[in-house]
Amino acid sequence: MATKIDVYNEALLHLKTRRLRTLTDARSERRDLDAVWSPTIDYMLERGLWNFATRAQQWMPSDTIEPEFGFQYAYEKPDDYVRLVDIGADERYGWTLDDYSEEGSVFYCDVDPLYVRFVSSDAAWGRDLGKWSAAFATATAWELAWRAGGHIGYVSADVKSEIGRERKRSLTEAKGADAVNQAMSHLPAGRLVRARGGNNGYNKMRRTPYQ
Repeated sequence: MATKIDVYNEALLHLKTRRLRTLTDARSERRDLDAVWSPTIDYMLERGLWNFATRAQQWMPSDTIEPEFGFQYAYEKPDDYVRLVDIGADERYGWTLDDYSEEGSVFYCDVDPLYVRFVSSDAAWGRDLGKWSAAFATATAWELAWRAGGHIGYVSADVKSEIGRERKRSLTEAKGADAVNQAMSHLPAGRLVRARGGNNGYNKMRRTPYQ
């Protein structure tokens, strides 16, 4: 199970800097890591369809937004919405809905209710370090090192280059490890494919989780 201080100390290890004893240490390194912590988590959650951060909800049409034309219903994204995993007209997502529009913080479609699986930044989902995989925690530590390194102290060109390579490699590794446990999902065919295939807004095309 990952802890915040473990992730901080792994980042400091990459920066060749001594470890923290607590998260309240009166050190500039701790304050620099604190400054980039939240945006780093936001960035990392956006990078994949993470199993630990995925939650399923039934959405009801908005009672404050009325579509001006086209689709019948508007659905407002919750505050913890990061990115879409699945969207469908039934709770089992047997058919992936592709006839919809995503505009800013709103989805528009002709389905009521709407079933959505999405990566969440909620404290009980994406921000719950107890749910993080070891690979995701390591990738996050490399990203923290990359973002905070210039403030924490002198970083040689070789170390900076290594951190740049490792932040990309570790993210790819974390996605691969997460994908092993990810069930096959459905890929929206798009309007052109749907028009040619005549599938009435749904499709059964399969994809791997990170395509």
